[in-house]
This record gives sequence, structure tokens and C-alpha cells, in this order.
Amino acid sequence: MYNILCSLIFFASLESTAFAKLSAEKIMMKVGSEAVLDSSTVELSMILIDKNGNKRERQLKTYQQVFGDANYTLSFFESPREVKGTSFLTIVNTKNPEKGESWLYLPAIKKVKKIAQASSSESFMGSDFTYADMKAKNYKNYNHKLLKETKDDTAEYWVIESTPKTSLEEAESGYSKSVQYVRKDNYFITKSAHWLTKSKKIKMLRVEKLQNIDGKLFPTYSSMQTRLGKKLLHQTVIYVSKIDTKKKLEKEFFSHMSMKKGI
Repeated sequence: MYNILCSLIFFASLESTAFAKLSAEKIMMKVGSEAVLDSSTVELSMILIDKNGNKRERQLKTYQQVFGDANYTLSFFESPREVKGTSFLTIVNTKNPEKGESWLYLPAIKKVKKIAQASSSESFMGSDFTYADMKAKNYKNYNHKLLKETKDDTAEYWVIESTPKTSLEEAESGYSKSVQYVRKDNYFITKSAHWLTKSKKIKMLRVEKLQNIDGKLFPTYSSMQTRLGKKLLHQTVIYVSKIDTKKKLEKEFFSHMSMKKGI
């Protein structure tokens, strides 16, 4: 998925491709290539929906800027009252995503907490996304298998199964296996299923709306569901209301001080 709040924000390149016979590994190496915007300010809503259809809506503002090989993202929860002031900072090396670091600021305890790798598979702020989902995935750490090729009314896809190469990678992601539908025209994953390591539950991601921003695809409406068999247990919907790619930010903005100060 990529850093939600810019990893939710599963970017992908609009690089065109001839439908040559590519291996599953080569296809996955192209997912998200040349994909990160140089700069963006995004206003979005995160809606948490329980099995009975009850909804809780949260408003966020996310700032993202690339400095050299590092992609910085700082997100602030603006409402409701119980989460207002909470902020989340990620710094990811675009050439080596697993070297990324994340911090969470909780105003109730006035403390910035570093997200340990051991906590990566935990839920992010009660949503169906995990901390690991918030960061770009390094597909070199996975074995890939092409299951089939298919199409619908909008695009043609490669359907690829990915499994972690090591137990450490599996523990950090929280998934024992993933199956992704990769569009052939732009290497964008528009839907995927993820089998949880510690339970029989499955997470299902769908990217339902895309927008071309500066030559790159940007998801403006996405959902992640948690299912047990055919039963829907919970889901999180994220939709973007505003995107600005003109505002440039200083590196100093992406700091623990800014996390505490807010916007």
C-alpha cells in the first residue's frame, strides 16, 4: 500500500509498457517505480466502519516532500476532538524502503513515540491499515509468482502472489501472503488481498478512484476491509478532498518539534 498518508497514497508511475512476457519479479520491481511526487499537501478523510455499519470519521492533513533519496511525510489529525493534535511522521529512503523510520505523537501524553519494527503490524490509529502499510514496501524482500492474467472493463492485469522471504519480514508486515492485481498499463495495484500471519483473517484493499497528478497516478478513494471468511468485520475508507503540489516545504518542517506544535 505504500505510506497512507502518502503510503495510503499508493503512488505509481504512468510509465507505459508493451505487454511483453515479464517475470512476476520484474513486474513487482516496477510497481511504484518513479512514483513519489516531489511535493504534496493533501486534505483527506478517514472513515472507520464497524461490522454494524457504525461510522467514525477523522479529518487529516498530510504534508510530503522529497529531499535527495529521502521521502518525508508528516500527517496531522485535525478532528474529531479525541484524536485532534495527533501526528505521524515517516522518513523513507526511496531506494531502500525498509530503512524507513516512523514516529507517532500523542498529545494526551505529550510524547513522540518511535514505532519499533516489532510494532509494524499493529493497527494505525484503530484503522484497518497497519504501520507497515503506511510505508512503501520493498518487493525485493518477497518471492513472487504470476498466477494468471485477466481483465475487466477498465484495464488488463497481472495477478501476482507474493510471500515474504524471511520470518522477520513476515513478522514486520503481519502478512504471510499477498495477492495483487497489477494494471498492465501503469503498474498500479488497484486491488489486493493479504493473509494475516497471526489469524485466519484477510485484509482486502481496493483503490476505486485515481487522479493524474503531475503525470503520476494518485488514489483519491481507497478502502481496506478486514474479513473472516465471507464475514466483513471492519473497514476503513479514505478519500481525498484536496491536493496541492505547488507548495514547497523546508526540511526543518519535518521534525518532532512540528509534530508537537501542530498546524
